[in-house]
Amino acid sequence: MLLPADTRIPDCPREAHTSITAALAGTLFPKGAGNRDQPKHPWLLMFSFSPVQEFIKSLRKLLDFWSSSYLLHYLSAKVCWFLAERYGLTPNLYNQTIIDAFLLQKYSDFEEYFEAFGIAQPVETQGQPAPSSVTAGFPNVITALILDKDKKSIDKELEQHPQQTWLEIGRSVRQAIKSKVRNSYNDSHWQERIKKWIETEFTASEQEKLKREFQGWQQGGQWEWNALWEAQLSHFGETYWIALPLGDPQERPTCKRSDADYKA
Repeated sequence: MLLPADTRIPDCPREAHTSITAALAGTLFPKGAGNRDQPKHPWLLMFSFSPVQEFIKSLRKLLDFWSSSYLLHYLSAKVCWFLAERYGLTPNLYNQTIIDAFLLQKYSDFEEYFEAFGIAQPVETQGQPAPSSVTAGFPNVITALILDKDKKSIDKELEQHPQQTWLEIGRSVRQAIKSKVRNSYNDSHWQERIKKWIETEFTASEQEKLKREFQGWQQGGQWEWNALWEAQLSHFGETYWIALPLGDPQERPTCKRSDADYKA
């Protein structure tokens, strides 16, 4: 993982060094900067969201554990993708299957490079993640180099990405449940099972109410848990962030080779 090594910095692969150099260059001289412009001051951003541990520990099945881990992994990847398109970013996104999928979906001309370098097509491009080939291991603490002018506004943009993605997924799942129930209700075999279950498990006074309830589920606006579902979606997750200047923001960013402690 350390080869080919950079000759100037111990234990640093050349790929990582050039990636960080490019990220620094992008923040020192942002898009539109001229040859005579003074370098801007880069800022280091750390962004995180929660809950993670509370979300995971409430699970009871292995499938739920994998799915929830992948969901958190996906939310982190969406934030990383947003930052990667605008700034230089750590951690390294090379050969992360979910990022590769985003890449191919938005920039299809990259496909020839995947073929040339022998990189497998990510399974997400086919619309279905495969548990055997996808690792749900993206960090929920993300570090990025950002522009000085963005240090006071970046938090609002970053908040929107995991929250909006979470809402879209939650509402899609809710709609899928509704559709499945409605489609099943039109099946005579399923109707017979429901009828038998109601007649054997509930009293006569309860049966009529339950039958009306099942019929109500066929109508889009009569689901009693709509409001509860929406409340859970809208109150899930908190975001945290901090931005710090690299060096003294009052001084021009430069390497002071003349300093006595420069080599150390």
